[in-house]
Amino acid sequence: INKPHLAYSILGGFTTLFMLCSLFIKEKLYIGESTVATICGIIFGPKGANLFNPNEWGNVDQITLECSRIVLVVQCFAVGVELPKRYMTRHWKSIFMLLIPVMTFGWLICSLFIWWMIPSLTWLESLCCAACITATDPVLASSVVGKGKFAKRVPKHLRDLLSAESGCNDGMAFPFIYLSLYIIKYKPHGGHIVEHWIVRTILYECIFGAVYGVLIGYAGRHAIKFAERKNLIDRESFLVFYFVLALFCAGTGSMLGLDDLLVGFCAGVAFSNDGWFSQQTEDSHVSNVIDLLLNLAFFVYFGSIIPWSSYNRPDWDITPWRLVVISILVLFFRRIPIMLALKPLIPDIKTWREALFAGHFGPIGVGAIFVAILARAKLETGEATPLAVLPPPGSTNYLIIELIWPITTFLIITSIIVHGSSVAVFTLGKRINTMRITMSYTTANEEPNWLNRLPRLTPRPSMARKSMDDSGSSDNEKTYPSGTLPPPGGIPGGFLSRRPAEDDASSAITDESRLRRRGPGGPISDSAIHPQR
Repeated sequence: INKPHLAYSILGGFTTLFMLCSLFIKEKLYIGESTVATICGIIFGPKGANLFNPNEWGNVDQITLECSRIVLVVQCFAVGVELPKRYMTRHWKSIFMLLIPVMTFGWLICSLFIWWMIPSLTWLESLCCAACITATDPVLASSVVGKGKFAKRVPKHLRDLLSAESGCNDGMAFPFIYLSLYIIKYKPHGGHIVEHWIVRTILYECIFGAVYGVLIGYAGRHAIKFAERKNLIDRESFLVFYFVLALFCAGTGSMLGLDDLLVGFCAGVAFSNDGWFSQQTEDSHVSNVIDLLLNLAFFVYFGSIIPWSSYNRPDWDITPWRLVVISILVLFFRRIPIMLALKPLIPDIKTWREALFAGHFGPIGVGAIFVAILARAKLETGEATPLAVLPPPGSTNYLIIELIWPITTFLIITSIIVHGSSVAVFTLGKRINTMRITMSYTTANEEPNWLNRLPRLTPRPSMARKSMDDSGSSDNEKTYPSGTLPPPGGIPGGFLSRRPAEDDASSAITDESRLRRRGPGGPISDSAIHPQR
């Protein structure tokens, strides 16, 4: 028995058991697969049964970086493919507001919280930690913006907006993290900071990366259309084509030094911009199957590499209560205030409730893991490949290299718990909101004002009903031959009898209320009863 065999057994066994009861867990308990997979990783990880320990596999930072890269690029590509036809060109204003002002505010406010609660870090180092949690995660967001049962309760325009944001802003986290790194590295020289950040990060990695992704997606779209038109591609290869194209984006984008997450998202948008591929694969669920397998495997892996011992290091000014306070502040102030403030400027957010929901739902997940490991590698060696062993104490940037990982992972655990259970909380709140409340009251002689505004309905007596006089006697009961009607006034309250005065008053009120009423069901005009030719 060796370590790979144990890893295969645990991953396969957990996935099998989860899939056997996945409908019950997702639709009845409202728990996402990421939460269950993380719990499984904790149980079988080093702090549990110690059967699944990636720390013994070698360079665990390198493994984590590449696994998260593949999961993110595939997920970002899938988000771009599943967006509606020409969504980015028609809703660019809403996407711009979520990417620039919202992310900038979240980055700055989170850096202040970390700087306040971790005194050993400087504000520049806190900016680096905050950049890791700025972006929302498309993997965790799939429980709301995906195709699950709860997703149907969210308005479609809001689902599409959150989906586009989660796919795009993972790549847009690169300017924030690299600005923090350049400030730490070239602190006395402002010219070097501006030069490297604008020329290398903004122009090359982001803008050229987006153009490169669009070219890949455009070429892939016309290539698969040509193969389909010439009958060169079978159905299985057609369905899995987007996955291999996403892998190509991840590989070439990394080799060229581009923002590979933004490359994958832009390639997905360009690949399905005309809606043709989405229409052809509407009935198939191959993308959901691939995402489910990748997400389950990765979060089991994440649960086994959580640095529990690093959460309580008083010599570094990091303790559990400080991390809990940071998590609470981040959950409440990272997105909610700025989303409420910018609600009038975001066209796709219609109501204040939608603004509150969009502000709350900013999950932190795989994207934060990827950016944290990338930042640690840049701080260690200046390159994108992390070291197998951390630098010794006293080396340059030693404290931020040690603290960026536990701070980020603790916020990820908090986000998995809070945002993973948000579905259950919102569902319970919806049921409470729709509960029927009955109120009873007693009035005296006068009625409330709102009741006077309602139209009054006076029930008409039936033709077949025989009425009794006020004394209850049956002297007025008479029989008439079949096929004849009683004379007018023959039966009190009968068919042709005149109504008493109180009935006239109620009839007047009824007629007056009918005249006031507008819309269907109003009074019938005389021209409709006696049309004139």
